[in-house]
Amino acid sequence: MKTQENIIKNIQNDLMYYIESGKKTTPLKKKLMDEYSLSYEDADTIVRTEIARIETIEAAKRYINHGSKYYRFIGGEADDEKSCETCKKLNGKKFLLPKIKIGVNAPPIHDGCRCCIAPVVK
Repeated sequence: MKTQENIIKNIQNDLMYYIESGKKTTPLKKKLMDEYSLSYEDADTIVRTEIARIETIEAAKRYINHGSKYYRFIGGEADDEKSCETCKKLNGKKFLLPKIKIGVNAPPIHDGCRCCIAPVVK
């Protein structure tokens, strides 16, 4: 029996393969649907959310490597009806890069989160 931790690790490894190879993620979504009896919508949400997580992690690494100390949370515009209240509250706030915590002060905050981060430059 697969544990949740193993499932997540397998999905992350598969997703990295698709990202690094530049291939479409459609076969991965199909695999998730088949292996875990997911709907296409659920498989798509998992893939998009994991891509957002990877993008945030890699962006933070680049910002640190280029000497940035802070990042700004981008997303959750007040007049955007698709944005959740948490993302709206975080929008525009500045955080220390070493204190970055996905799901708390960096995206993805939730499944399907459309937010991102940007470096704070002088």
